[in-house]
Amino acid sequence: MTANQLRTDLLQQIEQADEKLLRIVSSVLEAVKVEYLTEEEEVVGEKAIADYSQYLKPMTHPEMKEELAEAMADYERGDYVTLEKIEEESAKW
Repeated sequence: MTANQLRTDLLQQIEQADEKLLRIVSSVLEAVKVEYLTEEEEVVGEKAIADYSQYLKPMTHPEMKEELAEAMADYERGDYVTLEKIEEESAKW
């Protein structure tokens, strides 16, 4: 598949994706950008890391309890993605 065909296919899949899948794709793309930086792209990497800084802030005990309670509620509703599901979805691409 050529780059243009892949791009077209990905855009079609993105158009049909729900919010959960879009968040996964976004996270994967951000992780790949950080993981595969070359020395010339160091500044870009610093920006990508800076973009994550909002998630890397220290949390107070009440904030942590609230976030954990939300995460547990998501889990109990079955609102999570397994590694197997991510691998299955990524194999389609």
